[in-house]
Amino acid sequence: MLGVTDKDAVQLASANGYIINNLINKARLRKLDSDERVKYRDEFWEASNRLKRHDVLAKQRQRIQELEIEGYEAATKVNERTRRGEPAPLDRFAEITEQRKALRAEAAADLAKLDAPATVIPPTRPLRLHKPSRRVLENMSTD
Repeated sequence: MLGVTDKDAVQLASANGYIINNLINKARLRKLDSDERVKYRDEFWEASNRLKRHDVLAKQRQRIQELEIEGYEAATKVNERTRRGEPAPLDRFAEITEQRKALRAEAAADLAKLDAPATVIPPTRPLRLHKPSRRVLENMSTD
């Protein structure tokens, strides 16, 4: 828990440092007992890591948008110089385009990692075996 407002809204952070942006009402929180901490530890870490990957993707998308705006401005300058009959170097426009392509490829790779299924955590207790139904037992005795 990072802080509490005067309206009892709490800002939370995970154990590995991820800060949750949404505020949560203090009345909705409770402490986990020791058994629950052991049970949910791996799930909390995985959820926190997933949120961090979402943040990375959001930053990449923001940077792609910024590069698109820069590219548009560079193209506009090139068009203006061309209209005036001046030489119009395309170096800056080409550089922005390459950065944007590389960032899009990186974002696509990160998105593929994010969509990959999470690691399966084995159950902590053995699965229960159910007693066979009467019908199954009758069929077994007739065979």
